[in-house]
Amino acid sequence: MAAAMAPSAQCSCRRVWPGTLGILCLAACLSAATAAPGALDRPFAAGSAWLLGAQDAGGAWSAGTPRQAIDTLAVLAALSALDTPDAAAAADRARELARGDTASPHQLPARVLAALARDDWQDLVDHRRPDGGWGLAPGWTSDLPDTCLAADALLTAAAAPDAWPPIAAWLIVRQRPDGFWATTDEDAPGQLQLTAMAVRTLLALRAALAESAPQQSLCRAIDDALALALPRLRECERPDGRFSLDSDPAAAPSPTDTAEVYRTLALVDQPGRYATTAALLEALQTPGGAWHEPGRPAQTVYTTAVVLQALGMVRLPASEPCPDLMVTAAGIHLAPEQPRLGDRVAVTAVVFNLGDADASEVEVAFYRGEPGPSSPCLGRRRGLALPARGSVAATLDIAAAGLAAQPVIGIVVDEAGLVRDSNRANNRASRVLPIAGLPEAPATPGIDLAFEPCGVTCNGLSAATIRLDAGPLVDLQIGVGNRGHDAAPAFAIEVRDGDALVARLTLPGLGGGERTALHLPWRPAPGSDQHRLTACLDPADAIPETDETNNRTEKTLLVLGNACSLVAHRSGDDLQAATAFAAFETAIVTPAAPYPGATVELCLVDEAGRRLGLAPAPLTGSTGRFTVNLGATPPGTYTAQAAFRDATTGVLLDSVSMPFTIVPCRALRSPIAVFLSRPIVEGGEIEPLGLTALLENRSNVEVTWELISDLVGPDGQRLGAPRRTAVTLSPQTASASVDLPPIAGALIQPGEYTVRVQAATAEADRPAAGEARFQLLGALHLEVTNAAEPARVGAGALARVRTILRLQAASGATGLQVPVRVEALRLDPSPALHDDSTQTATLTATGVLNAYDQVVADGTRVLVLASYGLFPDAEPPPEAPDHPRLCLCTVRNGGFTLPYRPAGGVLRPGQHSVARLDVVQYFPESTAWFGKTIGTAEVFLSGPATAEP
Repeated sequence: MAAAMAPSAQCSCRRVWPGTLGILCLAACLSAATAAPGALDRPFAAGSAWLLGAQDAGGAWSAGTPRQAIDTLAVLAALSALDTPDAAAAADRARELARGDTASPHQLPARVLAALARDDWQDLVDHRRPDGGWGLAPGWTSDLPDTCLAADALLTAAAAPDAWPPIAAWLIVRQRPDGFWATTDEDAPGQLQLTAMAVRTLLALRAALAESAPQQSLCRAIDDALALALPRLRECERPDGRFSLDSDPAAAPSPTDTAEVYRTLALVDQPGRYATTAALLEALQTPGGAWHEPGRPAQTVYTTAVVLQALGMVRLPASEPCPDLMVTAAGIHLAPEQPRLGDRVAVTAVVFNLGDADASEVEVAFYRGEPGPSSPCLGRRRGLALPARGSVAATLDIAAAGLAAQPVIGIVVDEAGLVRDSNRANNRASRVLPIAGLPEAPATPGIDLAFEPCGVTCNGLSAATIRLDAGPLVDLQIGVGNRGHDAAPAFAIEVRDGDALVARLTLPGLGGGERTALHLPWRPAPGSDQHRLTACLDPADAIPETDETNNRTEKTLLVLGNACSLVAHRSGDDLQAATAFAAFETAIVTPAAPYPGATVELCLVDEAGRRLGLAPAPLTGSTGRFTVNLGATPPGTYTAQAAFRDATTGVLLDSVSMPFTIVPCRALRSPIAVFLSRPIVEGGEIEPLGLTALLENRSNVEVTWELISDLVGPDGQRLGAPRRTAVTLSPQTASASVDLPPIAGALIQPGEYTVRVQAATAEADRPAAGEARFQLLGALHLEVTNAAEPARVGAGALARVRTILRLQAASGATGLQVPVRVEALRLDPSPALHDDSTQTATLTATGVLNAYDQVVADGTRVLVLASYGLFPDAEPPPEAPDHPRLCLCTVRNGGFTLPYRPAGGVLRPGQHSVARLDVVQYFPESTAWFGKTIGTAEVFLSGPATAEP
């Protein structure tokens, strides 16, 4: 790649640039230096003050260095959230400096800065290379950071739309098979930043190209690239919140990598999932307010700016994942699809779980007609289990003989509300069951008026909540039928909203077996949200019928938008409004007003009218709803305020407020993470074993926790008295690492020991506990033997005595299944291979031993990690199912075999390299599932024998 770059090698200050610099906010800074007001927390305020102090008198950051343009871009994007005179003045100076630079900038960041300041994009467009990307300077090959930087600026300005498809194609082609973007095929510094910026740019391109019909195939290719990359970024999250390719917890976290990936994933995931990341970034801030990248002091301005951009995003504390059950009309299947009268029909409803948590004991109810109190239940299927993001099919056999023509089959999932469902609005669906072969006249004699097939619907929907987005009127559709044989004379239909009469209509008559639908405009009474609609056929009972029980139907509605209103629900319970919430609960707030197309501004304030630092975020997949995670907000009374503005003029149309309370909460996130200083201990009077507990706080008041640690032996018996440690956590403490009394004393029985830690307080809202395990070796003794050589000597002759020392397990202790070393690793046919993906070698391990130098039992699992290449058709570990260079091996007869092949295409003729194959310990269902390395083999790689034409 370096050979393809012209005219010369890059300078030593070459850096990884941000792909999406918050260009929209940046443009606002350069044009007017204004931003939305909001409360700034301490880390953001301190970091912003540090950046303002680092500005040069001329208006730039890192002035006089090759980083001047890129650092200035990053700082302006970070300061866009500040609504202060100092920030506005700093932006003005930077804008004037960029606008006054009339000399043609040589490097791309300077071109982007000048284009934004002058609002002139032609120079940037002219320097695009024929392959669709941009390079650092004229004559340089296209590279990822420069292409993303230019693409994001053009997308924000809606400039050069003809260049957008080639940019997307350029990015897609350069994605590696493992989902990452990088400059090499190996894991390397900058890989996470490059992937994060590429994903952000593709997300913007996907949104820009979505409305273009000719680009649908390209949009699908973008979706495929994102589907490959996003899981890889999520896999790089570590327990302490960092994002890193290195899983070693002792390695220094990179604030730049962590902030870049956090900014990307917060665009597609609920930001609350990464509350630990936000807390880690705050903890890495220096007392002066800056953030330092380890080993890169010249990058401090850029690192600080990138972290502030991440902290300036919506930062919702983590909420517990919930299921989201859903059933759709398209997911209701019939067998046979066209049943005839007298057939039995298998009705199958496919139920989906869109959430991030499993659901158990799910019930699916089948109704004749739209589900409701007046509809007969045909049957229920109970005890269904739905994994997260999975589905299950529920089937019920029904007889078509007893159903009316074209009946409606209604499906309700979790009707009793036993599952903590995050969205109950998608738990109902219905489908018409077409029955062929019915006689033209119904079998029922006489007259039988009924509401069918769907009773009363509003705006074509049978949902229990409607929004008046299109105006104050609701289209009531009333389905009426005569199930009898005889024709019905004229009859009345009466519709009421509670006790108020909505309409009284007269139908001229209805023939036997005939059905019709009436449309009625209804304007809900202003100022009321809850409505009970009642429809009645022949209310005076003037017509004798064979069945008078089906002449009435009722529907309860929540109408939003008839008057300014705010309705709040707990996440997972959309059926009941709530005004009191606990800490870290997620509130779903729905503002509504009779102003079609109006924009909504929602904020939360305390009793003194001060705005809280909780940013309501639009709920994904929903219109006009906001989600707010209350986090560690102190107990008290608060107010949600919504302002409705005209979307065109911005004029304030109306406003509404809703009080709510946050109750005290004393809890920890469970389970507690427990760490031991080592996993294997020698029996006897053991060396003290360090014990640490990581507490994730979930309280909004100060709580003193008593941590109780117990030691449980291999036989399940508790050893010794519990040890107690007190720790006090304030609401501002996101997590705390607590050193507990070490495990000490005499331990004799070999096997697995469990350390259990429980947090207790008299006022706890929920218990929290955790555990860790270690293996105890049986007592060892030293065996000393002397051997003479030769064994027999004559008088006066010399003999050589050799002393042999060997540790042996006392009492013949066995059964330790933790491998500690591999006696031999061999690569066959040879450890020297060409870098060719068609070549395959076999790695053979012999002598997988435990700490007693015994062969571990059959079935013991180990991991093998390749620094380069992959293992074809190998079993991946569940913790990293998509990692191509990591696989699980099962020990049989003390060893295992594993096929290995190089990736190919990296080394050129005459080049050589070495790849490592490491065997490491594997601990399933453990936080630290990677153990230490117990064996290493080296693969000597060389380029192909001859160059390819």
